[in-house]
Amino acid sequence: MKARKGFTLIELLVVIAIIALLVSLLLPALNKAREGAKKTKCLVQLKQMGVATYQYAHENKQKIMPSVVTNPIATTTESWRTLLTHEVNRNTGEVLFFWNHGYLFEAGYIDDGRIFYCPSFEDIEIEVNGPGHVMTLNYQDYSQGPKGWPSPNVINTIHDLVRTGYNYYPQSGDGARNPLNERPYRFLAKNSEDLHASYSVFTDVIWWWETIPHRTSEFSIGLNALFGDGHATYSNTREAFDPVLWNADSSGTDGKPGNNQSIFLEILSYLHP
Repeated sequence: MKARKGFTLIELLVVIAIIALLVSLLLPALNKAREGAKKTKCLVQLKQMGVATYQYAHENKQKIMPSVVTNPIATTTESWRTLLTHEVNRNTGEVLFFWNHGYLFEAGYIDDGRIFYCPSFEDIEIEVNGPGHVMTLNYQDYSQGPKGWPSPNVINTIHDLVRTGYNYYPQSGDGARNPLNERPYRFLAKNSEDLHASYSVFTDVIWWWETIPHRTSEFSIGLNALFGDGHATYSNTREAFDPVLWNADSSGTDGKPGNNQSIFLEILSYLHP
């Protein structure tokens, strides 16, 4: 009697089915672990930005970096401007203006632009200037000019503005309601003494519901944030992630927090450690 060589078709199909089952069981766990590592790196970067902010304040009579938002109840200042650090001449790489956390780079408290970009947001596209105009917020798109970062990529970015992966709006411990729409907001902190341990200074990008980073499931919704006492943590306060507040079912742009300052500030006011 001859010994059987190899496998039968049925045996091969069984082995393939077992392998496929194992992959389907392991893949979510691997993705969760990968995202967990990115979330941890993001928190480390926020902590570095917090240390740099306090160093800046210590050497500037306790004043912190000016925010591009000068009037929290204004209707003309879009919340996306809190992502900005620089405006540059994209042909020469010359810095024309800098804002927000751009002060930390220009003053030398942070010397690597990569710190300003959340690793979980690298491949997420955001829509700007209406449908069909999308861009990413990653270090590569803003480091391809003649002088490296900060310098926009001519093809992938709009105008000469350098956007980052973190919003900067330093909240104070005091707040009010916008008289135009009754939405709550916190007053802008101008000194380190104004910062509060329960309110954020920097956060992950707040844009649309679909672009919230660090998701490992449809039920895992939250943002990393740096708070006023210098600690960084993941915040998933229920009030801050109400889909209605994020206008999650709308196809428009103006009613979403990335383009609506009052909604953006309301979300920030709800974020807590």
